[in-house]
Formats: sequence, structure tokens, C-alpha cells
Amino acid sequence: MKLIIFVFIFLIISMGITPIIPSSDADSTIPSSKSNSDNAFTAATFAQKYKDVLSITGNRVSVVIKVVGESESTDPAKRAKEIRYLQSYVLKFLSFSNAVNVVSDQQKNEITAQMHTVWIPILEKRSDVISVTILEDVQKTIQKDLDNLPPKKQQLHGRSIDEIQCKSDNVLMIKSSGEPACMKLSSVEKLTKKDWIVVHPPQSMKIFSDKLFFTLQGDEQVRSLSNTNLDAGPMMTYISSNNDGSLILATSSGSDAVYAFDSSQGKLITTIPVDETPKGVKIHPDGNIAFVANEGSGTISVIDTESWMITKEIGVGKIPHNIRFDSQGNTAYVTLQGEDKIAIIDVSNLEMTGSILVENLPHNLDLSPDDRYLYTANIGTSDVAVIDLENKEIIKRIKVSMGHHGIDVTNDGKRIYVSGIGSDKVNVIDAESLELIKQIEVGEGPHGIRASVDGSKVYVGVTKTNEILVIDANTFDIEDKIHTGNIPFWLAIPGNP
Repeated sequence: MKLIIFVFIFLIISMGITPIIPSSDADSTIPSSKSNSDNAFTAATFAQKYKDVLSITGNRVSVVIKVVGESESTDPAKRAKEIRYLQSYVLKFLSFSNAVNVVSDQQKNEITAQMHTVWIPILEKRSDVISVTILEDVQKTIQKDLDNLPPKKQQLHGRSIDEIQCKSDNVLMIKSSGEPACMKLSSVEKLTKKDWIVVHPPQSMKIFSDKLFFTLQGDEQVRSLSNTNLDAGPMMTYISSNNDGSLILATSSGSDAVYAFDSSQGKLITTIPVDETPKGVKIHPDGNIAFVANEGSGTISVIDTESWMITKEIGVGKIPHNIRFDSQGNTAYVTLQGEDKIAIIDVSNLEMTGSILVENLPHNLDLSPDDRYLYTANIGTSDVAVIDLENKEIIKRIKVSMGHHGIDVTNDGKRIYVSGIGSDKVNVIDAESLELIKQIEVGEGPHGIRASVDGSKVYVGVTKTNEILVIDANTFDIEDKIHTGNIPFWLAIPGNP
């Protein structure tokens, strides 16, 4: 329970008035508010005279001190000068008496501090000019309650800057004014440019070493985990980036369009109308063209990324969903949900040259780094089909959680990660043994999934909880949960095709 006590203090003594330090003798070296005497006390004289008292410790209390000035000062200018003069000596007294977390706000005429209870009887001696509010016994404040307080109040309760706690998705920063504040991760880069300082960044800030972009279906936006928030269109679905992450393409299934963004500038380049119900989009490894899978029209739109013109519509079959280029960009593979096939496109001629029967609604897909194996996640059977591309045959099916699914193969080819939006799990497959080795519970509705370029982390968008989770690829522990906005659907990491 808060203990609210009002006591008053006048730390700088007027002639003939009882001193405020713990002594029955007046200290003539302490000036009054009306005196600018050169005999004002110094740190040396104060510490020497009262060293025994200053060494006493006990429970600390939080205090707010207001200086009101002496009543006979009726002139506003004179009174304001007198208050400032008294404030300076209050601060000096707090320093000499070992107070901590001292913050002065001259505009509000407030000085907040943490001081030992031994000084409380002394504060009661001058009720005419200085008021002190004792807020709470710091030692009795429950630690977990402190964590929920704003940073400034945590500081009032005796916490040093290093001890202040922020929520898991926030970062502790120091404003240019010196005041602590908990800020969202997405704001950090912008605020550091305004001379704000980050206090020991949390582990989750390591994610900025990976550029990561994602669509938000519920907010009609494209965002990144740094500071990019880009307005887009209705029903944003898939997203792709070029190798350095400077170009972002994302499909709006609700407006039959592709949005092209310059991420380095944080702006929209253009909007390209395409055929009906665009879903998957993929930028070619060379960056000069992009393919878009249009489910409603059964076509692949080919976009020139310099002119932003559609150079060709390739007919591929019923309900093409997503696309994957091989590492050299010579061949593109497209899932055909309406025909239970994988379409094969010769990129040089922009022609469909064949198909592979997969069955049961192939949805998303990925390749091994050597282009030998194609992996498709299939809605109808909730499994991953492993296709040997030399003979175009399925060599194994691996059961996973309920789809529809996202799928990603690490750059080193050792792991295959599969999400299942119909469940709460991420599936981990060993690419050598082709066995399911782990299922990680992440929350309801995981869909977009990408491993970091070095394979040490896995990022998964969880559509029901509106989070992107960061998973340690070695321990399978969830390192961080990042609140994103509504329905993070698909992810793109430059350098992870």
C-alpha cells in the first residue's frame, strides 16, 4: 500500500532558523535563499561535518520535492529566481546525502529522487517553503509489478538504467533529453538517427542482420522487421525480393495486381495489373524479370523489372499457385493445384515444356541447393513429396501437420522446414535421411516460413496470433516473438530464394 506523507523541507537555511541537517547546531556556512554569500557550503565541509550521518543506510524511499519559495516574495520574477536558487541547493543536498536516481524537471518544479529514510525527520523541519511527497518504500515494491511500470517510474522506484525492464517486443532507449523510454523494435533505427541511445540491445535485435519482408493481409501492407511500412492493396498474399533486398514484389489477390517497392527508399515504384487472382510471385535470380502465378486465369505473367511491362502470359493449367526458379534461372517450376501437377517452364523461351504428376493439391514448393530434388507441400495429403528431377519421379512422401503449407529448404541443403496453417506446428525434416525429426509448437495458423541465410534461425509467420517467431535452428527453442500487425502471411529473405 502506498504510504503518502506530506512533509516539508527548506534545505538552505535563512539566518536565525533551525538548520536542516542532523545537528542541533546551526551551520552558518549554508546560505539562505536571500543570500549569495561566498560562504556557501561545499562538498568537503558537508562531508567532513556529517560523515557519520551520511554513512547510515536503511530503506530507501521515493520522493518528489517541490520548492515553493518564501512567502514574502511577492514579485514573480524575484520569486522565480529564488525558487531556482533553492532548487540548485536541493540538488546539491541530495547529492551530498547519497540520494540516487535524481531527476530535476524545472518546468514542473519537481525533483524526484531515492533517498534513505534516515533523512526523513530532517525533511520535516521546514514546512513553509519546500514540500516533499514520500511515495513508497522501494524495498516493499514487488519486482514483477515494477516490470509493468513505465521506465521513468521504474527509475523512481530505485532501478538504475541497466535494471529497467521493457516488454519483450520493445527496446530500452535513452532520449536525447536523458529520459528512458521503451520503444518498439521497428522504431529503433529511426530514433537512433535522432540521437537516441539503445541500452544493451535485446537478443531479438540480432534479426536485423537478416533483411526480412512480409505481407500483412489484414492491414493491406508490406512490412519489414526494421523500419519499412508500405501501404499496398487488398488481400496481400505472396512476396519476393531480389538478391540484395532492394526490390520487393508482392501480390494483391484482391485487386489483381503486383506492387513493386524500392525498399531502400521505402516507397512504391509502381503497381502492375496482372491476370485473375495472382498468388505466388518470384523474382528471377538475375533480377531482370519476375513470374506471377495467376490462379483464376491459369497463367504465369512475365514482368520486365525495368519497364514494368508484362512481356508475356504463359498458359500453364488450372490454378497455378507458386513458383520456384532453379539456381541458374534456366527453369521454373510451378505448382498446379487444379491438376495435381508441377508445370516445368523453359525460362529462355518462356514456354511450358512438361509437367510432373504429384497428386493431392500441391501448394508450395522448394528446391535443394544443387537443383537435384524438388520438394512440394501437398494440401490433400498433408505431406511433402520428394521428387528426383533426374527422372522426375517421387522417391518419398513425408507426413507433416495439416496444411495448407509453407516450405523452405536451408541454403546448405540440410534441413527442410514446413509450416501448416491448419495446425499449430512447424515441421523439421532432415534432408539427408528424409525423416521428420521435430515438430515445434508455435501457435495457431503458421504459414510463411523462411530460414536465415546462414541457416541458424527460422522465421515463421503465425496468422492467428499476428506474430513472427524466431526459432533457434540448433535447439529448436523460440528465441523471440515479434508482434507484426494483422495476418502475417508470407515472408521473404534476400539471399534465400
